[in-house]
Amino acid sequence: MKAKHKYHFWDIFNLVIFYSVFCCFFVASILAIKNFIVGSIEVSVLIYSLLFNVLVCVPFFIKKIFRVNFSPVVSIVFYLYMFVSAFLGVELRFYAQIAMWDILVHFLMGMLVAVLSIYILNVTVYKKDIGRHNLGFTVLFMICFSVVVGVLWEIGEFVVDIIFDSGFQRYMTYDGTLLIGQKALIDTMVDLVIDFAGALMGVGFVLIALKIDKNFLKTFRVKRIRKRDSAVESIEE
Repeated sequence: MKAKHKYHFWDIFNLVIFYSVFCCFFVASILAIKNFIVGSIEVSVLIYSLLFNVLVCVPFFIKKIFRVNFSPVVSIVFYLYMFVSAFLGVELRFYAQIAMWDILVHFLMGMLVAVLSIYILNVTVYKKDIGRHNLGFTVLFMICFSVVVGVLWEIGEFVVDIIFDSGFQRYMTYDGTLLIGQKALIDTMVDLVIDFAGALMGVGFVLIALKIDKNFLKTFRVKRIRKRDSAVESIEE
């Protein structure tokens, strides 16, 4: 009974965080539509604002499409990350107003992606033998996966900059002045370095957690939702 109450609390907290963050993006989208109509913002800003409403629902889409369930804590972390990076960073322009905000977001992304990559290992490699994991391989996979995600993120920014003539990769100043030479590359390279540093922090967190609880990786089990009675079973079983 006590365990059920614990999960019940996290489920409720998960919904509270989701609706709170979603409402922030929804209101921002309404304002973006209004500003676009009066001509005070460009179409790219409007698209970003509307897209964030879809991205914040990714955990819900994963659950419905792939019929899997995972810890509500993971969803909460994702929603909070979206709030920090997309709402505060983009909608409220913290990236432009706070010099270190981009570094903070990339560090958090590198750390969180490294830790959450354990889900992929549990489903594809360890399966029933999560408790008998190869620590060296786990650490290497966490770092490599996080760095690859960071590279894909930079590629995404590059593509968006080309399509919408935006400045996510900071190749120009906010007044439109183009940067030359290494100054035009420094934002991208610093982002990749910070992603790597975040991945190392994520690895450190997992190593400390394993010292405290050798079964820590088992908490990253993915669960499959049965179609008949909606009961939940471990995907490794």
